[in-house]
Amino acid sequence: MDRGAVIEVVVVDRDEALVALQEEWRALEQAAQLSHPFLGADWMLAWWGGFGRLGALRLITARRDGQLVGVMPLLRGSGSVSRRLPLRGRRLSFLQNGYSDRSGILAAATDPAILPAVAQFLAHDLCDWDFMDLRFVPAAELAPLEAAFRGAGLASERFESEPCFYLPIHGSMQDYLTSCTGHFRKRLREARLRLEKAGAVEIRRYGREIGTPREALNAFLAVDARSWRTDTGTAIAADPEARRFYEDMADRFGARGALDIRLLDLNGVAIAGILSVRHARAAFGLKTAYDAAHQRLSPGTFLLQSLVQDCFERGLERFDFIRGDDALRRRWTEHYDPFGRLVVFSPRAK
Repeated sequence: MDRGAVIEVVVVDRDEALVALQEEWRALEQAAQLSHPFLGADWMLAWWGGFGRLGALRLITARRDGQLVGVMPLLRGSGSVSRRLPLRGRRLSFLQNGYSDRSGILAAATDPAILPAVAQFLAHDLCDWDFMDLRFVPAAELAPLEAAFRGAGLASERFESEPCFYLPIHGSMQDYLTSCTGHFRKRLREARLRLEKAGAVEIRRYGREIGTPREALNAFLAVDARSWRTDTGTAIAADPEARRFYEDMADRFGARGALDIRLLDLNGVAIAGILSVRHARAAFGLKTAYDAAHQRLSPGTFLLQSLVQDCFERGLERFDFIRGDDALRRRWTEHYDPFGRLVVFSPRAK
């Protein structure tokens, strides 16, 4: 590939073109050394299949000598920014919502011309937007994005977002537990003892006791339907779009050997479940569910310990708890990645 060749930027706005791009996209993941699944082809295609009705596809692609070197997955809709910035109009946002942990531009880090080329295209060639609302961008990627947009004549404003807590994996599970507070270790012991006192305890996993991704996912969704999410209307099974996303995502990551769904059975009945995926020597805990009738037994804590132990046994490098800052995450780790939000204003906005 000739690094002196001009970068060609094109927008993909049709479903069939998106599907046709997936093999090149996977190759770009490898070239860019993508450290998480949320900008990968499998995640993005599953997301679009589930939530594409939220807007019109505006996938920005960058090519050099015909080779795909950059992808910026965007969605065009309408809305406003915030009360502090009462701007309404045509909005570009990443292909993400509460089901995706982070966003950004997928590009080879060694090619500094990609970001400026994409920014110039957005500023001067793509005209159907008034502002971009780019959420959940890793903090380290914000400054290069701002510089690229500034170079293209686009003003922007930065906001803070929720952090993402993670647990570094090194040594053994016992080493990790020894480093934790005595109070935390006591909580783990008490969770195990409460469950064992309540009856026979068993952990079943996809790929072992459960045969297919769909079987494992359906068992997980059955637990989720008995969780507190049913009362709030946020259970996955009650949302057809979310269910389509999870089904496609489970099939895709299951085919790659990167899916982990585990269920906790008490006396032969599933009372908790955790869904996670692996990518680039890391595990990402996507969803936890437990039967509200067994909340006092802390089944989610017991099952999470099983998943973290598996990360140590596999020799992974980190476990991501996904975005959010709460007492549960802070019990397990003090490490987190900061994130930000960038609002970019079109030169054509009134």
